Amino acid sequence: MNRYPEIINLEIMSRCNLKCIHCKLQHQTTEANNKWMSLEDFIKYADRIREFIIHANEFMFSSVEPLLHPELFSMMDYVSSINSQMEFPIQTNGMFLNEEIVRELRKRNVPWISVALDGINEKQLAFLKKGTSFSTVINNLKVLRALMPKSCIIRTVFVSNTENINTLPNYIYFCKELGIDAIDVNGLFCYDEKLQKYALYSNEGNDQVEMIFENAKKIGDKLGIQVQLPLLTPEFVGCEWNKILCIDGDGNVNPCVMLAQKIPFYFLGGYTHGQIVRFGNIFKMDIKEIWNSGKCIEFHKCLQSKEAQDICKYCAEGYGVVCSNR
Repeated sequence: MNRYPEIINLEIMSRCNLKCIHCKLQHQTTEANNKWMSLEDFIKYADRIREFIIHANEFMFSSVEPLLHPELFSMMDYVSSINSQMEFPIQTNGMFLNEEIVRELRKRNVPWISVALDGINEKQLAFLKKGTSFSTVINNLKVLRALMPKSCIIRTVFVSNTENINTLPNYIYFCKELGIDAIDVNGLFCYDEKLQKYALYSNEGNDQVEMIFENAKKIGDKLGIQVQLPLLTPEFVGCEWNKILCIDGDGNVNPCVMLAQKIPFYFLGGYTHGQIVRFGNIFKMDIKEIWNSGKCIEFHKCLQSKEAQDICKYCAEGYGVVCSNR
């Protein structure tokens, strides 16, 4: 296990401007703290983990839309005062990427920005994302590419499902016109039983979608866009959360955001109502004591292994379906 985490993920709020049907916020069965962390409180959190900030490479803000928080840039600046080399990747739904926000991002050490864009028209985008505007996101992406330096990688996330998969090849051409550098194609994370019918992966695989993926990869290679694809026959490949220090809005250290609240998972015919796992609280214990505790070390070892422990076996994150280890 790493002496220090490579990435720090801190929950500065549990709100979002959208109500997406495939988002954990809409399905967690425990009440979120619903806090809006003040800059004053953020500084207290940062000071408690100062040594880890000094040694980390990236600092990420959750959940779920970081650009919604009015103190985000002041928070970035405080972290940078501790570690001037710290990078701040941004994952966003794209609704707030106006010129003012983008100019502020440009001033800071932002290596990449990932924008959720699940289709090439309003209908496809609105299928999963409730409250979004396709035209606003597209206009903001144009502003983003125009104002951010070429060194900042602009990514999109395409959550593949039965309603949009046939347009994936055209989607890559569409992204090329927007100046997108990379496309992360995800499988559908099913927090709701009803969502399972839209998922493309299965124990048997999906030959038709596999052909679409192969074509998409060829198009990406031709256009110079990196296209990252999910597995259609999932297998446990481990999880990258073992590199991340995950802290919720109450100061609890969790293995990941999925185990910070009770969230139901439906995956390959299996189901779990979810569990909360905590290694300790940064205001009650020293952060090094928490990170180096037997419970934390053993959990991280399991995340690196090729066998899913019971608490993770219905989470698509470790099976090459969503972001990790693909």
